[in-house]
Amino acid sequence: MNVSAEKKKTTMKRRKTVVAVLLMIAVVFCFTFNGWTAKSYADTMRFTLTDVTYPTTLKVGTPFSLQGTLKGTKTIKAVDIGVLNKATGYYIPGFHFKKTGLSTRSYSISKADSSLKFGTLPTGEYYYRIKATDSTGTQIVLKKTFKVTETNGTLFTLSGVTYPTTLKVGTSFSLKGTLKSNKTMSTVDVAVLKKSTGTIVTGFHFKKTGLSTKTYDIAKADSSLKFGSLKAGDR
Repeated sequence: MNVSAEKKKTTMKRRKTVVAVLLMIAVVFCFTFNGWTAKSYADTMRFTLTDVTYPTTLKVGTPFSLQGTLKGTKTIKAVDIGVLNKATGYYIPGFHFKKTGLSTRSYSISKADSSLKFGTLPTGEYYYRIKATDSTGTQIVLKKTFKVTETNGTLFTLSGVTYPTTLKVGTSFSLKGTLKSNKTMSTVDVAVLKKSTGTIVTGFHFKKTGLSTKTYDIAKADSSLKFGSLKAGDR
């Protein structure tokens, strides 16, 4: 055998060895990668949601009903449901439901419905989030963005408002607050009504017509409603 043929044979052996090593590395890599993927997928499947509802776009003042069933592959120990400010990531005050001390594989999301009054949310962008906890830890099961936008209809809001609850006969009370509307107001009517009949108590009625404003000071009715002169009874 000449030198040239010997070199060719040696080169071929080396190539086969390199190919075999590369194939072995590829097999090991695929196995490891697929194993990691399968593990991650299994982890995400610890909790599932069925028939779940979540808001996407709501008009101001529009209620929304929460529904759905949360299920766990392990015992569910806690459920956390809330609305977060999209910009800050913090819970909106009054929009957080948390149930601990559970020992169940299934939980109804509707139990949080009375705690999250979507109709009272101001305009803005939010997250609706559901978290669940089992023996492995806490996991975000659902996180959806939604918006609350201005209503097409007329909307009235009160801020800084005062109103009486229980007064002693002869005790005065001062009315305060700001009434706002997304449309121009033409009339404002403030009154004290009898609880039993729903009729206005004589002398306790303030009505302002001919307005053209989106903001009105409730204190303007204060001089017309002299609470200190009211007799005992429910109003």
